[in-house]
Amino acid sequence: MRLRKKISHKEDLQGFTEQIIHEFRIIIERLSNELRQVAEGVATIDRNLDRTCEELKAEIRNETQPILDILVNLNKESNKYHPKEEIESRKIT
Repeated sequence: MRLRKKISHKEDLQGFTEQIIHEFRIIIERLSNELRQVAEGVATIDRNLDRTCEELKAEIRNETQPILDILVNLNKESNKYHPKEEIESRKIT
């Protein structure tokens, strides 16, 4: 009778071990899928951020280019009235 109980305990332990391993595999698979989704989300956000950054840079260039053109023209006009030597002599040292 004792032998039978030992065998029964061994079979119960084996079944329990197999059940734990099975559930562990399910948990690992779910976790792996969730990690994959997080990684895909991060990649999407990264692409969107890169695109937004490039769009902002282009917008800044488009907005500042007219100002730069005006400054260049003002500099050219200024050089007509003040020779370069005079302007250089006015630099703060």
